[in-house]
Amino acid sequence: WLGDGTPGDFLHVSAEIGIGAAVVVDGGLLRGTRGFAGELGHVPVQPDGPVCACGGRGCLEQYAGEEAVLRAAGLEPDEDRVGLLAGRAADGDEDVRRALREAGTALGVALTGAVNLLDPESVVLGGELSGLAPWLLPSLREELARRTAGPVCPVSVSRLGPEGPLLGAAHSVVRAVLDDPAAVAGRA
Repeated sequence: WLGDGTPGDFLHVSAEIGIGAAVVVDGGLLRGTRGFAGELGHVPVQPDGPVCACGGRGCLEQYAGEEAVLRAAGLEPDEDRVGLLAGRAADGDEDVRRALREAGTALGVALTGAVNLLDPESVVLGGELSGLAPWLLPSLREELARRTAGPVCPVSVSRLGPEGPLLGAAHSVVRAVLDDPAAVAGRA
């Protein structure tokens, strides 16, 4: 919706407080029966891992969520968590770089299941994760290449950056109105 060259089928992965994904099929968002399609953050990557707030164990968010990466890097959260991580990684902080590599590996493990199941044209890393892409992508791509059943699925960084998920949500509302204005008018 927001640019030429966007594939019709892709998996958009982003993070804010948690890690989520948007599954786009034939240019439309897959919502799922109960509206929970794309809950990538609660896919287990270590079945015997730490207990997650969802009640599961070893969920992706326990390894690649902002809090988990900060904890693994030995940093205290501040207001600009992604800026803190990116700045430290750019400055060569090996603890931060290691934490981001490990987060990329965990993302790659979780994404492998989605890629093997859905066979998207590509995976797009967006939202706050886009600011950490230089350190996440190498290990994420390595895991996908190692674990994917078919040809390797390309991974790119959203050109919309951290604003992508918000813009996508806004456009989905606008598109719904444009597709069926009578349905929206009937709600008033």
